Formats: sequence, C-alpha cells, structure tokens
Amino acid sequence: MRSLADSLRQDSSGYRLWLRADGAKCSRWLSGASYLRKWLILGVVIGASAGLGAIVFYEALVAATHFFLGVLAGYQVPTPAGEGGHAASASFSRPWVLPLVVGLGALLGALLVYWVAPEAEGHGTDAAISATIPGVSDVAPCWSRSWPPR
Repeated sequence: MRSLADSLRQDSSGYRLWLRADGAKCSRWLSGASYLRKWLILGVVIGASAGLGAIVFYEALVAATHFFLGVLAGYQVPTPAGEGGHAASASFSRPWVLPLVVGLGALLGALLVYWVAPEAEGHGTDAAISATIPGVSDVAPCWSRSWPPR
C-alpha cells in the first residue's frame, strides 16, 4: 500500500506534467494569435488574477481584524455606514491581549522572512535598487525557489 507522502508526490508530479502540457498548448496558441487578441487575452487574465488576489487579500484583512481585535481583544471595530455602520467599542475588554497579538504578528513575520523569503531580510532599499541593474541583484525570482522552503 502506498504511503500518503508517495501518493501526494505522484499526484503533484502528474499535475505538474498536465500543467506543463496545458501551458505549452496555451503558449503555442498565444504565439499564433494576432497582436491585439494576444494582449487582450493576457490583459484580461492578468487583470482578473490581480482582482481576485485583491479580493482575497481584503477578505483576509477583514477576517484577521475580526479575529485578533474582535474575538481576542474584545474590541468592536467601527465600519463605514455602507458596510453596516457598526459603532466602535468604548474600550478593549481584554487590553492585555494587544501586546501578545502584536508580538505574535512580529514573530510570524520574522519566521516568514527567515524560511520563505530570506532575501527580503533587512531594509530592502539597496536590494530594490540593485534588482534593477542586470547581473547585480541578490534577489532571487519567485520561480527559482523550491517548495516547501528549507
């Protein structure tokens, strides 16, 4: 009987092969398309992806705000009138939780930088400037990393 790790490894490699083959078909179709059709399709795909990413990010912010401030700290966050118009709480019912929430957020951010994106460590201004100069950048493109991170 196969282990769960073996079945996941085989399933993901099969998915990668399917994705690669499907990507090759799309690439061939796009390379043969006219200039306007190609950029219209790419613009729609990129715009829809960016829009869905923005919606997911906004909803994650709303959920995190509700959980960390509403559930843990006992604070009702005010909302605009168009979104229900909830008034703010007069005070935090558990103010001692706020330093714990901030510390936990800082710890999670540091772990994320350490394990997933070590090149994001530090100020970032020098890395952003050197990333614009070909051959000088220390910033690795996202597709060059392996998953899961080390």
